[in-house]
Amino acid sequence: MKSKQIPGRSWALYGGLSVNYRNLFLSMSFAFIASSAYAEERDPYVGEWGGSCGKQYQCWLEIIQKDAKNYNVRLVMAEGLNAKKVFCEEKIAMKRRPLKFDANNQYPDSLAGSMKSDPFLFILPGEGSVNFVTESFCRGERFGGEYTAIGD
Repeated sequence: MKSKQIPGRSWALYGGLSVNYRNLFLSMSFAFIASSAYAEERDPYVGEWGGSCGKQYQCWLEIIQKDAKNYNVRLVMAEGLNAKKVFCEEKIAMKRRPLKFDANNQYPDSLAGSMKSDPFLFILPGEGSVNFVTESFCRGERFGGEYTAIGD
């Protein structure tokens, strides 16, 4: 079967399937640009993060963005081999803002909030991780530390 030629168009037939190369190129370009823009705009906090909180436990943070500056954080400590057996769970409302403690400890971007067991806690972004700074304990283990991305 021969290719059909229309002035200004490039067509090819593959097993009876016609392909307009210009439209194919435009669709692939749009998909690449859209995925690149999404990757650049990804929030450094949103997602699920796993951390170490003792040999027999597993801890994780679930961070959801509510609006431009407000986040909901769920902190969970569960049995090491059974995530359904939860020992401690906290839901924390946090606000995105800069933190300034002194001249040497200034952070332009953080999530800050509080819970019953710790009146001031915060999360700082890292390279593929978040650092959860808290004095809170559960079952004698500290929640604070580095949490790395879980899943996708």
